[in-house]
Amino acid sequence: MAIQKLTDVTIYKPEKPVGFLGKIEQYWRSTGFRKDKIDRLTPNNTKTSNQLLATLQKYKWRGAEFGNWTSQDDRNTFVVAFIESSDTVAKLLGFNQLGMEYTIGVAFGARGKGKAAAHFEPNTFMINLTKENGFGAFAHEYGHALDYFFGTFIEQEPGRLSLSGGSSTRRNYMPDRAKPMAQATCNLINAIIQNGNNLSESYQRWDEYADSDYWLRRNEIFARWFEQYIHHLLDKKGKRNTYLTKDKYSGVFYLTPADFKRVLPLGNKLFKLFQEKVNS
Repeated sequence: MAIQKLTDVTIYKPEKPVGFLGKIEQYWRSTGFRKDKIDRLTPNNTKTSNQLLATLQKYKWRGAEFGNWTSQDDRNTFVVAFIESSDTVAKLLGFNQLGMEYTIGVAFGARGKGKAAAHFEPNTFMINLTKENGFGAFAHEYGHALDYFFGTFIEQEPGRLSLSGGSSTRRNYMPDRAKPMAQATCNLINAIIQNGNNLSESYQRWDEYADSDYWLRRNEIFARWFEQYIHHLLDKKGKRNTYLTKDKYSGVFYLTPADFKRVLPLGNKLFKLFQEKVNS
C-alpha cells in the first residue's frame, strides 16, 4: 500500500462544518470528545502541516504517515486527535517527550494488519491505527512502544527486546540480572497474574475465555493494563479521550476493578522510573 509521510502532505481546512466530517469524527463526537476542542484544534488556514510538525518536534516523535486513500477529512480528524492526545499523554505521565528521541512514530490508515484495529511494529517502532477502528487503541499501542523501547535500547539484555517478557505466557517471570525497569515491569505483570499464592480473579477469567494464547501473553497483559492506567489517570482529572482509551473497561479481558486497584502502587512505581529516564 502506498504511504505518504506527514511532512509531504498538505492538510486543508474542510469545506463542510467540523460536525459533519464523516464516520470517524461522528463516532468520536458521539463518545464524548468535546466540540470546543475539535473546533479549537481544527486547522483554520490553507496549509496546516506546520501544526503537525510542531507536535512531532515538541514531543520528538519520529514522524507520522497517512495511507494514500485517507481523505482530507480523515486527515483533519487525525490532526485533532494526534495533537490533543500527545498533549494529554505527556501531561498525564509527566514526560517531556513521547517519541523517545525520534524513535517511535505513528501511522494512520497506512499499515493495516488483518482485522486488527491497531498494532505496534517492534522492528520499525511504528504505532499503526486503522482508519475505521483505530480510535480507543492509541494508549494500548503506546504501552507496547514503551515496553519495547526501554527493553531494546535502555536496559539491553541478550535475547530480550522487551521489559515484559514479550509473547511469553509464563505466569511468574523475572529475567536473570534484571535491571530496575525490567524488574518493576515483571513485578507488575506477575502481580496482575497472581494474587498471593493464587491466580488473580482477572487472570482466571482470561484463562477461561481466551480462544488463543494472545490474551495471556505478557506483553499484551502489560498493554491492556496500560490502557486502563491511562483511563484511570484521565478519570482522576475528570477528563475523557476516546482516541486514547475506551470509554469503559468492563470487558472480560481487562483487569477487574479490585485487581487494578491492588496493583496500582506497582504501576505508579514503574512509571516513576520511566519518567526519570525519559526526562533525564
